[in-house]
Amino acid sequence: MYALKFVDINVFVALRKTGFAFTAFLDFLYDQKCPSSVEMVYLMIILGGAVLMGIGDIKFDIMAYLTCFVCNLSTAAYLVC
Repeated sequence: MYALKFVDINVFVALRKTGFAFTAFLDFLYDQKCPSSVEMVYLMIILGGAVLMGIGDIKFDIMAYLTCFVCNLSTAAYLVC
């Protein structure tokens, strides 16, 4: 919630959607399990939307983005391990 001080709620939601990619990556590192091709397509669509939202962010603040990505990484680690 700290990141909400620096970004709009729409950008925050888009950044939190990238948590699926963090989970898939950590799942690959931990269990050596690759996502299926359908899952990869879904991941690319979600990541593409988050990138488009980030490009259009007028009030870009690196601290907010890093905070949200650390939150995503922590959540992914909790889910995988």
